Amino acid sequence: MPSADCKLFQLYRPKHHQAQSAHQVSMSQRDMIFFSPLPVPFDDCVDDQDESILSGASEIQIESHTIHRGRYEVTFRVKFRYSLSCPWYRAWADEIDLQILNQDVVLEYWRGLGGRYETTQLEWYKVLGILSEERGKYRVQWVGYGEKETSLEPKKKIMCICPKAVAAWEMIRSMDQAECFS
Repeated sequence: MPSADCKLFQLYRPKHHQAQSAHQVSMSQRDMIFFSPLPVPFDDCVDDQDESILSGASEIQIESHTIHRGRYEVTFRVKFRYSLSCPWYRAWADEIDLQILNQDVVLEYWRGLGGRYETTQLEWYKVLGILSEERGKYRVQWVGYGEKETSLEPKKKIMCICPKAVAAWEMIRSMDQAECFS
């Protein structure tokens, strides 16, 4: 189950959604979507040791994926190596972890399959992070989607459903401001 500070909301997705991306879908009071804080570890996720193994890789390729419909998540089967002269190794990696480590690999994989939504049919999205603030709203990037597929969300809503993402954003912002004054 997700951590206790996640709230449930349902996402309204019109029947003609086919090619729409996350930022083109509007919220409805009668619908619900799950947004998770950034990132939420689950008991059956790849452990920290596996993630640190991937972080040293010079090349990572996604071979396949598994959809976890009950958690609205994807796990990738990846092959990786540390240099061109090294052998290939294989491991499982959660989508959010791999996107944080190497976003281009994840986005290229989904593009090659026609898009994340088109491939997975997962209608619930998870917050990858807050990219900026605009007119009293946060610009949010979603797991499995690029920086061009963001959406502007009310600050209150994101604070309610993703307090850890807001805390991470505030910390980054305060560090940027501290650099300006030093």
